Amino acid sequence: MLEVHGLEAAYNESQVLFGVDLTIGSGELVTLLGRNGMGKTTTVRCIMGLLKPKSGVINFAGRSIAGKASYRIARTGLGLVPEGRQIFPNLTVRENLIATARLPHSAGEQPERPWTLDRVMALFPILRERSAHWGNQLSGGEQQMLAIARALMTNPRLLILDEATEGLAPLIRDEIWSTLAELKAQGLALLVIDKHVSALADMADHHVILERGRVVWQGNSDDMRRNADLTQSYLGV
Repeated sequence: MLEVHGLEAAYNESQVLFGVDLTIGSGELVTLLGRNGMGKTTTVRCIMGLLKPKSGVINFAGRSIAGKASYRIARTGLGLVPEGRQIFPNLTVRENLIATARLPHSAGEQPERPWTLDRVMALFPILRERSAHWGNQLSGGEQQMLAIARALMTNPRLLILDEATEGLAPLIRDEIWSTLAELKAQGLALLVIDKHVSALADMADHHVILERGRVVWQGNSDDMRRNADLTQSYLGV
């Protein structure tokens, strides 16, 4: 579904990515791991068209999206839950959800059950209770649920979550993990950036670790569990 090969990117004269490779199949949950500043968010920004790559291949659903405008990339079926949530603080929960809503309309992307207001509020019942609240009246956990629900309202085929549970209380983190597991079970492909490796290992199909803008390891959860030095060396856990 998503194929990234030889991705290089820079901010002005400072190169950040050096030949990153990443592949996500239909219905897979893949993690992008690494310490802060290693290039994870830059990789996401390139995929989503928020930063133009220096070079490399980015294909989604068999088509090149490298260097395309971000709104065009979003229309192909890529959804983003950005770092910091970035919900609209002066819109209500309901308004946040409908502001960027998009129904799938091409022949190749008709899901059995499209994401609607009722469906995302069934996934996150607290959002129904808070539907008339302003975005800035929500707790951090509620804002993250809103950010995920808002991305689902674009009816993506691949959902990217940058720092999926950063700053959230343990109980809320568990709720987010349960939600991601449910989305995966429903067939949605996911790319997840997060620091909580053990929780991700229980549900992920594949892991990619970045170090200074390069892929230093890829493998499945069993491989990761067998290699304790791996997480200590590159993730600090």
